[in-house]
Amino acid sequence: MGVKGFYRVLQEEGFLPEEEPCCSTSVWRDASVMHNNPKFAARVSMIKRCSTLFIDGAGLAFHLYKIAHARHAAQVLTSSTSKRVVGSSSSPCSAKRLKPEQVTKLLPNLLPLSKLDEVTREFVETLTSKHHMKLRVFFDGALRREAKQKTDEKRRQKR
Repeated sequence: MGVKGFYRVLQEEGFLPEEEPCCSTSVWRDASVMHNNPKFAARVSMIKRCSTLFIDGAGLAFHLYKIAHARHAAQVLTSSTSKRVVGSSSSPCSAKRLKPEQVTKLLPNLLPLSKLDEVTREFVETLTSKHHMKLRVFFDGALRREAKQKTDEKRRQKR
């Protein structure tokens, strides 16, 4: 278990306060929250339509997997076959008692790949169809290092 996973367990057990919803099922952040934050708004610049986005594939894969798992967990915890085991919130992180079969279904390695496919398609189609963006995803190798160096250099110049 990684640091984030351990931190989440501590929050769920009540040892640490929950600062923000841990299991969002949305691929996108809530824009109203971001735009009402002056620190965030100062750092944001609009991306022009039809731009090419260079994306770190490992980070994107982790983000999309997390969303897919949250959607899967919400479905398992609110399935019609089980009585509502979720607390006052429908968030997967608010579950109090789980049946053994639910625990098994919630294991990260048992996430149906169809959920991950659905989330990935939603992300890509929104950027390409709705916003007319071109995507270039880098996973590893010389091209990724080169793209990261160029981005770092541009950021240094801005600062």
